[in-house]
Amino acid sequence: MKLGANDVLRQATQEEELHVKDLRGELFVANRRGLRLAENVGVVEQQFARIISLQQQIAEIPLLKIKIGSLKDRVSSLTC
Repeated sequence: MKLGANDVLRQATQEEELHVKDLRGELFVANRRGLRLAENVGVVEQQFARIISLQQQIAEIPLLKIKIGSLKDRVSSLTC
């Protein structure tokens, strides 16, 4: 398997142009297709982080509703 990987790498370096790109603070060396895949992974990671953030915000909604109700009660008692 290791020999097969070496052969594939050797063939890729001889037949395809390799590119170096800084993605998310790390250098990637790959052909164009590999760099596109690495970029897509970065996009997916960013979207995943955004989803986690939104889930956390959604989880806070019930607590915020309780606070709003409490504040409404206080305002109501102060204005009477």
